[in-house]
Amino acid sequence: MKQLNIFSFNEEVFIDCNGNGPYDNLFNNLKRFTKGQELPQKYIINISTLEIKNNNFIDIISHDKKLINDLKNKRAKILINRIGEFDSFLNGKILGEEYERLFTFLDELGVPKNNILYCNFNYLINDTFNDTQIRVKYHNFTRFNLYNINKDKKDSMLEFFNQQKNKLRENYYLSYNHQGKPHRKEIVDFLEKSDIKGLLSASWKNLVLDGSLGEENWTNNNSNLYYYHNREHFFNSYFSIITESHFADTPGSLNLGFTEKTWKPIINFHPFCILGAKNSLSKLNELGFETFTELFDERYDDLESGTQFDSPRIKHIRSDLERIFSKPIYELDDIYYSMEEKVVHNFQHFFKLCETEINEFEDYLINFCNS
Repeated sequence: MKQLNIFSFNEEVFIDCNGNGPYDNLFNNLKRFTKGQELPQKYIINISTLEIKNNNFIDIISHDKKLINDLKNKRAKILINRIGEFDSFLNGKILGEEYERLFTFLDELGVPKNNILYCNFNYLINDTFNDTQIRVKYHNFTRFNLYNINKDKKDSMLEFFNQQKNKLRENYYLSYNHQGKPHRKEIVDFLEKSDIKGLLSASWKNLVLDGSLGEENWTNNNSNLYYYHNREHFFNSYFSIITESHFADTPGSLNLGFTEKTWKPIINFHPFCILGAKNSLSKLNELGFETFTELFDERYDDLESGTQFDSPRIKHIRSDLERIFSKPIYELDDIYYSMEEKVVHNFQHFFKLCETEINEFEDYLINFCNS
């Protein structure tokens, strides 16, 4: 088996700029190299979000004669590692002076475009990025990071779910909200006014669910802040109202992706509705996940986002939530357990899908490295 040789300016490869991760341990054939080490015959230079953010990758490479020579002689290839991020596009091009500088720099070195691999977690990347010579690949950092944290807890998580049966839950819904984006502000205002018992957080309103984070779920030494989840929240409510990072339909810049906001309900046996990109539910179905027509009117999925104050998608979801909130909680309990097979399927499928895709992604990178 050929090695996956990656030169990284940091100690880890698959880590984001907030310190979430890493999950390098999931790659069976990854051999990491850093500055000062003897480099192999063929390898990939990892340009991570941190280098993109600091805009210092050109300076770093320019002062390393070995890297320059290997790029010129096609022994080294470039991975633009944006697997934890969305980028903005306009008419098929990535927006940002840093990208223009990078591609100009590589072009001046004579690096063939097909020796450059651009990865992010936008499922529509192949439709959005129209430079057909540069390789593009979807990979979802948030899903694999959550998988890595929980893969050894899978049996105990399923056991806990089975132990919670026949217990009436106190809350209708759970909705985590951090940054005050327009679609989140609108749904949070609606939920506050609804006077329905639920679990709601919103940082811009100082609505906090956990005053102190339990040691079982969180420690000061754990850098995976966005992946913390208090299972008591999920098991004391019946469904999640997910407010994803991306909502608006932007002409010329197609975005459809899922962050930990979607994956956490799935691994905690929660039905959900999503205030996210158009056709989010369709994409989850395509990936093999179940959605929940027994509870939600899912016709919102193919509605337009509209404007901030006139969104057909949000209007439909609000109306549907009002219908659900009119039900007594014991009826919601019955509906939840009528969907038990679906929530268990989603939980199990999450882990199976991650196991399959991490192997496929590693094979892809090995072929890219050694071709």
